Amino acid sequence: MAGVSKKKEADTAKPVCQYGSKCYRKNPQHIKNYRHPGHDDNEEKKAEEVSKPENLKPDKKRKAATIETFLGKPSRSHTVSDSDSEGEHADRPSTKKVKTDIQSQVVAKELKLSTESTDEDDMSKESVEEKEEYTEDDDSLPASPEDEKENIKQKFLVEMPDDFYQFWEFCQTLQPSNPTRALEESLNLILVGPFDILSGRHKHVRKNKHGRRPNFLLHYRYFYDPPEFQTVLASDEKSKFHLGYYRDDPKEKPAFVASNSPGSASPEKINPCGDNLFAAVYIYASKLLKSSSGKTKKCIEQLIKSLEVEAKKQNLSLSETTKNMKDRKKKVVCPTFHGAGIVVPVDSNDVGYRPVPETP
Repeated sequence: MAGVSKKKEADTAKPVCQYGSKCYRKNPQHIKNYRHPGHDDNEEKKAEEVSKPENLKPDKKRKAATIETFLGKPSRSHTVSDSDSEGEHADRPSTKKVKTDIQSQVVAKELKLSTESTDEDDMSKESVEEKEEYTEDDDSLPASPEDEKENIKQKFLVEMPDDFYQFWEFCQTLQPSNPTRALEESLNLILVGPFDILSGRHKHVRKNKHGRRPNFLLHYRYFYDPPEFQTVLASDEKSKFHLGYYRDDPKEKPAFVASNSPGSASPEKINPCGDNLFAAVYIYASKLLKSSSGKTKKCIEQLIKSLEVEAKKQNLSLSETTKNMKDRKKKVVCPTFHGAGIVVPVDSNDVGYRPVPETP
């Protein structure tokens, strides 16, 4: 008892923990240095209750050591006689009867399980059929509008600028039988994306090659293309060079036309080349002319002359950088890896992007 009182006095001399009984720390050094009123008392009471003999669990009580503890119980041979089988085992059911009962129970359980599994299979088949019917309805394409502009807007969710339709008419004059390949011989470019709607390529298409509803937002989208970029002219699969419109806002007209070449040293770069398709093709043809020869060179020269005449007729600029493109460059709030930057103006509610100091 004297030892216990000394221990209590020593505990009382310790400083009180600022968290008291609510302290969650289990560090032995912390428990040794600080006192926790309430919590320590509860621990002591629990220890006293557990240490009482009547509260000890049966398996924790000490058993008296006997000779059987060390040597084990003596085994005695026993032969089943007629009297044993009739007297001692008379009340027990026969082994054969027990086996029969067990087998019948197992068969009953198997029948029940098979019935339940059959019901579940039927339900799962019905749910799969319903899912397939739902998927079939969900994948069905809505009716395409008769108007070409509305048809493109329905499928690509954007409105195409006037120069897009003017360029289509220009290609029809170059090759009336197949306008989409009017630039293939000279520039190795074909008209793709929204031009496929004008050519009637998707008129009777209900599903893509994977058997699903066509996703026109992914149509001719290359690996490095940002969401703002929409491909309208593409080269062969080897170079993957392509031209397209770049939009800062899908509800607005394109900010400019740009090119991207995944096979180049900087595959992610977006290179602005004018604010209309005529300018973009004119600039690309002028660059290609320097390294061309023979029949291809003559085709490019003829194409350049045709572009100049048509651009003048439509009052379109063929310059690589226009005033609107320079003004947009001043509004860029954040540089990007592809080089075109992000333009998100602050609206009347003071919501929008601020200039970001970090560089990519």
